[in-house]
Amino acid sequence: MEEMASIVHEKWLERNSWVYDKEYWNPTLAQEYSKLPEEEKEKDRVQIRQAIAKIKAGK
Repeated sequence: MEEMASIVHEKWLERNSWVYDKEYWNPTLAQEYSKLPEEEKEKDRVQIRQAIAKIKAGK
């Protein structure tokens, strides 16, 4: 789970370059997965759980 959630976060960072923009950035999010607060990690885990549920449902 943690490895997949880490990948979700890495890909999110790639898609959301604003997170590094000094005017708009969010230093909490602009870091590697292992350094995120638990509540932010959970958001990535939720994405993995939803994907697994869809796969199990055959969607």
